[in-house]
Amino acid sequence: MNKNNVRLANAFMLFLMGFNMLLVVVLQTWYWEHGQGTYLGDLLMSPLAMIPLQILMFIVPLQIFMKITGQGSLRASIPFRFRERRLGATNLVLIFGICFFLQPAVMLIAGIASMFVTNPATGVLGQTTSLPFFVGLLIVAVTPAICEEWIFRGYIQSRYSELPIRKAAFINGVFFGIIHLSLHQFPYAFIMGMVFAYMVYYTRSFFAGVWAHFLVNGMQFFLFYVSTLAPEPPPPTTDMDVITAVLIQLLMVAVVFLPGAIILYNVFVSYNRQRNIKWDLQAVLASPRIRPAEIEKKRPSPFDSVFWIIIMMYAVWMLLL
Repeated sequence: MNKNNVRLANAFMLFLMGFNMLLVVVLQTWYWEHGQGTYLGDLLMSPLAMIPLQILMFIVPLQIFMKITGQGSLRASIPFRFRERRLGATNLVLIFGICFFLQPAVMLIAGIASMFVTNPATGVLGQTTSLPFFVGLLIVAVTPAICEEWIFRGYIQSRYSELPIRKAAFINGVFFGIIHLSLHQFPYAFIMGMVFAYMVYYTRSFFAGVWAHFLVNGMQFFLFYVSTLAPEPPPPTTDMDVITAVLIQLLMVAVVFLPGAIILYNVFVSYNRQRNIKWDLQAVLASPRIRPAEIEKKRPSPFDSVFWIIIMMYAVWMLLL
């Protein structure tokens, strides 16, 4: 294994965090000191700004990092083997089903988190509902699915590809939760980051993550959008009795739906294992034989000093908010 791959992934995550933190500070400082009441200030605070901001927050730092470290262009950030395989209709349907049955659980986790910390995504969703549906969908689901998956299930996961999948998926989930820079979003972003990582692992295609990410965000946006179309949409409430009652209902729905997600996931894994047999055999035959013990010795630990610096940076950022 090339140890530099794991180190590069961690180093990039550190660079990405620093870039995004600096960007947040610069934009917020400019807005409060110069942007309020101006055209540019209003544009920055509008939901439409999320499209260029996503590119600025993810794709731009990746391009800079690739150039600094001599890794080439953006195209080289995702190895060909991670983008050459088509998902196929069966995988598209299975992933759709898994995401559909996972929605109540995701909403439940977000609801529980809302009891303790503010949800920054609520304001963005509220603003996008005033736009045409497909424009809102582009902002909430399409752009994040492409930009964030390019980074986490594309660049980072491909550098962890020779680590055990449990370890690679766990770290991917941690990084995915951290980059949202929000205590509220961390729990479900962490879980979904791991789910997306496993989907990419079994399909051998980062497009599985893009499709799943789009579905999760898109379904949430659809539900939120439809709720605003009611003649008298329910107003936000801070009544703990009402919130508790809603969470209990979500829990009941999640308990009913979750087995469906588990069953479909097992079907998904079985299907892709069979699908990958020929491809895996070709890869084994093309490589020299290495004993498992030798492979294990060559695996570097992703929990290096850079990893712990990332964790500390996130903790400090949360304390300062």
